[in-house]
Amino acid sequence: IFRQFSKKKTRLCIISSRAKTITSFAEKIQRKRKKYDDPVNQLTDLCGVRVITYTIDELHEVCEFVEKNFEIDRENSIDVDQRHKIAEFGYRSIHYIVKLIPGVFPNDDFDIKIPDNVYNMKAEIQIRTILEHSWADFFHHVGYKKGYKIPQEIERELYRLAAMLEEGPCRHGSRGSSTGIQ
Repeated sequence: IFRQFSKKKTRLCIISSRAKTITSFAEKIQRKRKKYDDPVNQLTDLCGVRVITYTIDELHEVCEFVEKNFEIDRENSIDVDQRHKIAEFGYRSIHYIVKLIPGVFPNDDFDIKIPDNVYNMKAEIQIRTILEHSWADFFHHVGYKKGYKIPQEIERELYRLAAMLEEGPCRHGSRGSSTGIQ
């Protein structure tokens, strides 16, 4: 769906998708064992897609597409940037937890066959700009889920870089709260 959307509606998006591996699933339910008593049915990211845009305007286009064409689990969806206080910088991404709506796809614009057995399943859609993705990918490799604390001076440099990237050339306009999710 998102590969076809990118070809029709945006200059160029980077689209990646994945199903959670069994190892990652096992690690997550172990790490959050108090939260889930039925993880297969409770986890909201057993599969997902990441849409990386070049501009904030394209990010808004993708968000609008998601809002119009998917059932959104608003309780579990988040615009991560909305958690930052005014003087905080760091990870920025919009995370939607969604379900497909029967009858929306296929249509005249999207020739995609949807198996009937997936309509009750949830998936995660992450949307961010290329600069936000660059920072997040680097930070993920340096410190996230590593089991040790990043030295404070390096962590400070990473957050300083996040602040600089917010003003990069791909930010045409402010993000605001166009997603409708908090």
